Amino acid sequence: MWSPVSTAGALFTGMVKVVADVDDVPTGLTARADDLHAIDPERFEAFVRRGLSAYASTNHGKIRLALEGVLPTATVLLERCGRPLSPQHDEERTIMQRGQTLGMVW
Repeated sequence: MWSPVSTAGALFTGMVKVVADVDDVPTGLTARADDLHAIDPERFEAFVRRGLSAYASTNHGKIRLALEGVLPTATVLLERCGRPLSPQHDEERTIMQRGQTLGMVW
């Protein structure tokens, strides 16, 4: 479970939905009536891995910038689900390090 009650959480879940809609993939996040989000670790990991792959495979600045709004937080949440990723290359390592420096309190 995760509760994105803050503005930052609401922005993050909104951006995740947009990325998932563009890629036509499930997020692994399910909003509940009690302001919590259930996280399906397997689906969320697939979503994050796809995002990392998309980030690494493009030089398009605007696409990369948009993904940078989602991926650092997503990698931290995935780690908190007990599914930490091992970076496959420097770009993934950079994204994951950004997530670690966010000081996330959610």
